[in-house]
Amino acid sequence: MRKLVAALALIAGLTACTNACQDICKELAAYAEDCDPSAVVSDEQMATCKADFSRGETDKATRQHCAEFADNVQDEWTCDEALQYMGLAESESAGGDESTE
Repeated sequence: MRKLVAALALIAGLTACTNACQDICKELAAYAEDCDPSAVVSDEQMATCKADFSRGETDKATRQHCAEFADNVQDEWTCDEALQYMGLAESESAGGDESTE
């Protein structure tokens, strides 16, 4: 019984290590992929997003803002911003025109 409780505590601890901003990474990835059906967010891109929003990199006010908008990333981000942030599109300064079809 003690091993079961210890295992459950370990699992709970491992899954509770994200903050509201890191949770947005999943929503942002899904939004970016919806914006461009050919786009696929890799595990590495997801890890980079979560690292950018780590507890040490964000203050309490930022994390509270993330929690407020976690389910509505499209209200805070455009498709172009989401694709660019997730590393799925060139920056505007690159001068590429992706709408030539």
